[in-house]
Amino acid sequence: MSGITDVMGVLEHSRLIKVIGFLLASIGFGALLAWAGLVTGCAVGWIGALTLIGWALLARRHWQTLYERNGTEPGAPERVTWQRLAGYSLIFGHMAFSYFNPQIDLHVGSGNYLAIDNWALILGLVVSAMLFRADRRERDERDDQISALATLWGYRSLIVLLVILLTFIGYLPPDLQSIFNHFVIGNLMVGTILLSLITRQAVELLLYARDSLRPL
Repeated sequence: MSGITDVMGVLEHSRLIKVIGFLLASIGFGALLAWAGLVTGCAVGWIGALTLIGWALLARRHWQTLYERNGTEPGAPERVTWQRLAGYSLIFGHMAFSYFNPQIDLHVGSGNYLAIDNWALILGLVVSAMLFRADRRERDERDDQISALATLWGYRSLIVLLVILLTFIGYLPPDLQSIFNHFVIGNLMVGTILLSLITRQAVELLLYARDSLRPL
């Protein structure tokens, strides 16, 4: 029995690493796109959008192969969660690059394509989500329970992040007030919402992983 417990612990740990690695890779790719757009002075958001759509197509093919081979593919709701985590993380990574460079003007027509690129990534998220629209209708009681718990964690993370952000804004040093104007603060709040959505999707994937490891 202890051997089975040890194996399950290793598998759960590996799935945790998989979710975190996927999350960090998506965020990093989004930040890399923002950096590339500034360096080249070109609109590169379409690259991220096409990459997201391409990943969705390849992921579906991979999961179909797993289904035909041994039936170990993720269930329909879990596939939707992977797609959302990929899209939200990519967009957040792109936005996060500008958060750490508040001197960059994000307005359209300010000399860079960051705002346009961000909308291109959002379009890629919408298109890739259409590839999973049939999966959203396949749910059971287990999926509803996991979704409810993940949503609770998402709300909790949003509250914590908002408290941190509001505290930061309330005690903002005078020399930074000109940089963190209403537009920048508004984008920070959007980023806060994105982080809570990312937290929700990541927790949901971890809950699916834990549930799949339970002994029958």
